[in-house]
Formats: sequence, C-alpha cells, structure tokens
Amino acid sequence: MFTMKTTLLICLVMLVGFVSCSKDEDPAKTNVTVIFKSSDTTTGTKSALVGDTLEISSLMINIREIEFEFDDDQFEDEEVEDSSISEIELQGPFVIDLVADGVLLQEKLGSYNLPNAAYEEIEFELSRETLVGNDHPIYGRSMFIAGTVDGYPFEIWHTANTEVEIEFPDSTSFVLSGDNFKLFIDMHVDMIVEGIKQLNLNGEFDGNKNGIIEIGPDDEDGNNSLANEIRDILKDSFDLDDDDDNENDDD
Repeated sequence: MFTMKTTLLICLVMLVGFVSCSKDEDPAKTNVTVIFKSSDTTTGTKSALVGDTLEISSLMINIREIEFEFDDDQFEDEEVEDSSISEIELQGPFVIDLVADGVLLQEKLGSYNLPNAAYEEIEFELSRETLVGNDHPIYGRSMFIAGTVDGYPFEIWHTANTEVEIEFPDSTSFVLSGDNFKLFIDMHVDMIVEGIKQLNLNGEFDGNKNGIIEIGPDDEDGNNSLANEIRDILKDSFDLDDDDDNENDDD
C-alpha cells in the first residue's frame, strides 16, 4: 500500500525525469562544445619547438566573448531576431593558456545550445584582462607571449582590443542538425614562431639592458612598433578544426 510519502517520492522522480528529457531533447538546437587549442603543423609535436633557435614557453590570450553568426542566405533575418542574439554568444572573459612550460595545450571554454541553422563565421574579441591579479602576465593585456631566442629571454604583449573573424569556407560545412558537436578553434603556433623569427631578435633589442627583450605598445626597450606586427600575426594564426589531435583533452 502506498503511503503519502511514497506517492510524493514517485511524483518527484517522474517530474525530474520529465525536466531532464525536456532539457536534453530539443530538436531545434544542437549542443556545441567550444575548444581552443594550439598546434604546430610543421612538426605535429605536442611540445613547443624545443631545440629550435626560438622557443615559446608561454602564450596566453584573453577573450571577451565569442559570437556565432548565421548565414543570412540560409537563416532569415526575422528568425535570427526572434532567437535573440544574446542566446548564441559565449560570454567571457576567458583567459586561455595555449602554451605553458613549452607544451601545446587545449582548453574547453564550455558548451552551448545553438539554434539549428547554417553558420557563416565565428567572431571573438581579444581584450584587456583586468580581473586577474596585477602580478599575472595577462593583467591589463589582451595577449602575452614569453620564450627565448638563442637563449635570450623575450616577452611580447599587446593591450589593444582586437576582433578575430573566422569564416567557414562553405556554410554547408557547419550546419547544425541536433547532434552533439565539438568545434575546435586552432591557433597555429608555427605561424607565430616564423613571424617572430622574421624580426631577427637578439640582445640588441634589449634597450634597457635588463636581460629581457620586451616588445609591447608600452615597453621600455624601444620596440613599440613591433607589437602591432606580432599582434596581427597572432590574429591571422587562428583557424577552425573539427578534429581533436591533442592527447590532453580535458573532457
């Protein structure tokens, strides 16, 4: 014989089951997991250029938000307006380590239910980070790179807000249909290394002779003009990838 307590418990279990099904089974949306990763397409290794004349030991960026933009030819404007643009943005800030201690990394930012549609591009903004402690390398900066060139330490940073737009080569390559999806935003470290190599850095770039080559819009070594060049190289190094070729997935 059921007691009042037993009846209430059964009703609660049925209610939880109903809510779970409603949340997980939305045929109009797809659960997309966004992952940033770094890669070296020249060597395919997981470590950052050990043994080269130029080695990156640390690389981090700060992102304010990530926005998924609809393909207007596939998704009518009035439908986009009805869906509310705020519902398809990942809100930051996100401080992302892409290289640490010379090792290439990947970091999962989160998952989001996006409307099923064709998408044209992803846009995100590198912006100044102010929420971390002021002793953190990324504090007040949008990007930070550290490493050595011929054994001489260098630090590179920027403070400007910079938009990065990555278009899908064909909108049909990213049409959400309800299946769970992992999307990798890939930063090619080898492109950044080659760009820095072109600057031919050496001890003469250490203007204040403190033992570190410093390149930033407000550095004291006199290398301010180089900061924008490296910022643009980093901006152009991003690409989209649908394959997980890192072994250190945190899923």
